[in-house]
Amino acid sequence: PDANIFQWQELIVEILDSSIPKDWVIYFKEHPSNFRKPFSIASIIDRQYYERLLRISDKVRFVPVDTDPLRLIDRSQFVASATGTSSWQAATRGKPAIVFGDVWFGACPAVKRVTTIKECKEFVSRLNQDAAFDASMLVDFLARLETFAGRYDWARKNGSPITEKEAGEL
Repeated sequence: PDANIFQWQELIVEILDSSIPKDWVIYFKEHPSNFRKPFSIASIIDRQYYERLLRISDKVRFVPVDTDPLRLIDRSQFVASATGTSSWQAATRGKPAIVFGDVWFGACPAVKRVTTIKECKEFVSRLNQDAAFDASMLVDFLARLETFAGRYDWARKNGSPITEKEAGEL
């Protein structure tokens, strides 16, 4: 639900296809939990789904579900996910990352939220222009997150709402 319209990953593939250089590929890896039993109706993905992704973009390459995600991250230009932790993992490894939905780490400066082709193209065009990875960004974000979480916990226990301004400070 946090991915909103991007729960339909076809949209993500369309945006990526329109935004990356012609000689790049899109490595598509499902989360292993999508194949755990018992299956829910919502998680059933049929063969036609994957065929649709291939019709959207000839850049798509499917990666086996048991492939080491950190190896993929380390060898990528950047990581994109609807709301997945792979984007957070990329950020913690100094790799550029984007998300399409709402995530707990969305305010982290090492992760960019993208919802349009224009935003994605801008992100891709800046890949080699942005400053080198700075681990202090992550440390600062995590410190702010911890502070906010503490205030949220206190407010919840004491019936005091977190203001919009406080939430924006994260």
